[in-house]
Amino acid sequence: MKHPLLLTLLLILLTSRTQAQTDLSPKLDALLQEAAEKNVFSGNVLIHQNGKLLYEKSIGMADYANQLPNGPETRFSIGSITKLFTRIMVLQLASEGKIKLDDKLGKYLSGFQPAIADKVTLEHLFNHQSGFLQYYDAPSFEPETATVSSATDFLPWLREERLAFEPGTEAEYSNSGYVILGAIIEKVTGKNYTEVLKSRILDKIGMENTGFLFKMQNLPGKAVGYLSNQPGPRADNIGFGMLGGGDGGIYATRLGNKQLSTSNYQRNYEQPTTSNYQQY
Repeated sequence: MKHPLLLTLLLILLTSRTQAQTDLSPKLDALLQEAAEKNVFSGNVLIHQNGKLLYEKSIGMADYANQLPNGPETRFSIGSITKLFTRIMVLQLASEGKIKLDDKLGKYLSGFQPAIADKVTLEHLFNHQSGFLQYYDAPSFEPETATVSSATDFLPWLREERLAFEPGTEAEYSNSGYVILGAIIEKVTGKNYTEVLKSRILDKIGMENTGFLFKMQNLPGKAVGYLSNQPGPRADNIGFGMLGGGDGGIYATRLGNKQLSTSNYQRNYEQPTTSNYQQY
């Protein structure tokens, strides 16, 4: 692990399960304060045990440039945790008989080379065993100028990709595989990935403060992402371009399905009214 401090935090969390909250809070407060001062952690911490809240704290800045602190309402990009949501939707469609995990890629999406379309299965994509790796390594991928609004929009880059190994023979982490699964979800349902996510998961369990973005944006109430291993001044990730269409893109808060408590908190993420953060 890169930062010993983070390892210490993990060990404290693992060994504190039997401690009372009064014992836990001061230690975690001190540890998180030290982590924030050393710029190795900024965010929200929430610890539950057996349905009981043991600890919660917000620390650091959601936006360092504008000095806006993190709070329980801050929305964070959760990155590749999005893949878990994609997995759920794939399994839902499989349980409904709309797809089969042993189906070939070519059954749903056209334009791939026969050697790929006829060999790669949904299960290979699901388990990172397809041979696809990262769509953003495609020669024509230019995130600064590209515009996407669905997982299907990524297919031109994915069709350029050549497999790194024979499907099913190895396993290597693949963002491409999950974007392809996102495009298959769109093909089967006839809806945008974001619509399917909302109707099949978010709305059903009341995740009112969770949503999806295809592109990094400076939006009201959403934390800026920062690059932890860049030399020089602190750098944000706004210039990254796209987040993904099945591999990433979800933002969420620690509030879960609770109503936001402030009336001026911007809810409309798809049509933001300002490019700057608002104080909440």
